[in-house]
Amino acid sequence: MMNVKNELKKNKVKNFSPPTIDSLELSQVQESINDKYYLKFLDEMNGGYFFNGSLHFYGVCADLPFHSIMNVNSHLRSCYKDLSQGIFSFGEDLFGNQFCFSKDGVILFNLESAEKEKIATNFEGFLAAIFDNSEDLDYYTGQSLMQEWQSLGHSLQYGERLCPKQPFIIGGEFEVENLHVKSFDKNLEYNSKIAYQISNLPDGTEIKITIES
Repeated sequence: MMNVKNELKKNKVKNFSPPTIDSLELSQVQESINDKYYLKFLDEMNGGYFFNGSLHFYGVCADLPFHSIMNVNSHLRSCYKDLSQGIFSFGEDLFGNQFCFSKDGVILFNLESAEKEKIATNFEGFLAAIFDNSEDLDYYTGQSLMQEWQSLGHSLQYGERLCPKQPFIIGGEFEVENLHVKSFDKNLEYNSKIAYQISNLPDGTEIKITIES
């Protein structure tokens, strides 16, 4: 785990300084999660942004709603309701897909479909999995699109994510031209409306998604 942590530190966005750990939020997280490696990581780094901001680990703080792990989880449950049952999010990729703890281990919660992809049995395994090779790292973070986004002169503020204009789930391309910026909360709200329209549909079902701004 130490090598992975060092790699994260090397790729941390330097101008984002996580605020002081909030003891109340920390105790709430400790009650919800019993993964000792994660809790140690949280205590050492209190989250942060990595790989040009494409990967975001939440922290325990009261001052930044987009970084507060308890606030994000509250908003996630408010938007996804039963679709988010049994998961506790600790981070997000470039598009706001959530990395979560669940009874099955660490999963990736897809915002558009509410599908849960198991990544590892614990946080240590999760870190090892995303750093397994460059393709996995890009898949789990979206860093190559973030680099292209920034190379074209676009910016992404803290608390913002990139959202597809045409949803990926109905054929939207993973290209800069198909992306625009939404705040973390608006991104959750927008995608949850898509997820509820397609959840539990059999594979191959023809769908017509109503897109709202």
